Amino acid sequence: MKRTAIIAAWLASLIVAYLAGQAGGGRPSAGLPDSLDRTPDADSARIQSPTDLPRVSPVSDAAEDLITRAEALVTQGRPYDALEVLTGYFQATHVEATERHGRALFLLSDLRQMTGEVEAALTPLFEILRYPPSTETADRARRRLDLLINAREQQLINAGDLVGLVAYFEGLVREDPAYDGYRLKLARWLLRSGEVDEAARLTREIGLVGVTPAELEALEGEIRLAETALPVEREGGAMYTAATVSGQARRSELRFLIDTGATMTGLSESRLKSLGAVLIDEGIRVHTASGVVTLPVYRVRELRLGALVLEDLNVLGFNDLPRRADGLLGMDVLSRLSTSLPGAVGRP
Repeated sequence: MKRTAIIAAWLASLIVAYLAGQAGGGRPSAGLPDSLDRTPDADSARIQSPTDLPRVSPVSDAAEDLITRAEALVTQGRPYDALEVLTGYFQATHVEATERHGRALFLLSDLRQMTGEVEAALTPLFEILRYPPSTETADRARRRLDLLINAREQQLINAGDLVGLVAYFEGLVREDPAYDGYRLKLARWLLRSGEVDEAARLTREIGLVGVTPAELEALEGEIRLAETALPVEREGGAMYTAATVSGQARRSELRFLIDTGATMTGLSESRLKSLGAVLIDEGIRVHTASGVVTLPVYRVRELRLGALVLEDLNVLGFNDLPRRADGLLGMDVLSRLSTSLPGAVGRP
């Protein structure tokens, strides 16, 4: 009987301890919701099914409420108040790769623009790209960045600020080193600033993230052209140079738009006829930026470009050319420059 009483008391103490553990949770909550603060130990750990877990925690509710309140303030035309509310959200929330956090970052970028902090508007978008919740959200952030960056680039172009353009894209390369699109633009502006060697070095580091093979090939063509020391006149993003063209009737110095994407050189038909160029083909099919077109082919007696002299050159006849251009200088001529002009006139 005594032994039976001892066993009964022992079992009772186990039951009391178990019930106390279920009621008390084992340790104080430090002010956090019980579901977030409790750390299961060896005695209480168990596998929980989805129905055992809270669907939305109180912390998530609070975060969602702050974002919603900020959005409502924007619709009321109160961006500064919205920015203050959203700042509270970021102070209470760690970085996380969730669509909700992405929504807050997009809103923060918009608010920075509304309050005149255009440069600061880029930072939340870069944050999304560092922790993208989905491919769609990352693509949206990249598109938004492109719009903001292109707008700032155009402002600097309009101001003629080459130093500012180089510094701007140097900063973007540091911010997002894996994105080759910024590296490509930096190389272009280095080239336009006369830093040909640095542009060439940077071009060798460019991959194809945000860059098409055609864009990279065009940049390499521009660098090869700059390395020939051919005098180049720049207007915005376009480059022009002068060449002397001779036909059967006369010789003229003409202005050519440099087009590294064009296979063949061409002149306006009116110019070709005035020079006395010989028509050798009524029409060939040519791929242009506007699609496939049929153009006539003429032969000129000579084309002189710096120290390069090409005789009996076949060229296309154009009816429509960019303003202030007598012709397009294509890769059939440009590809011969680097070996034919070792040190002609001076770098652009």
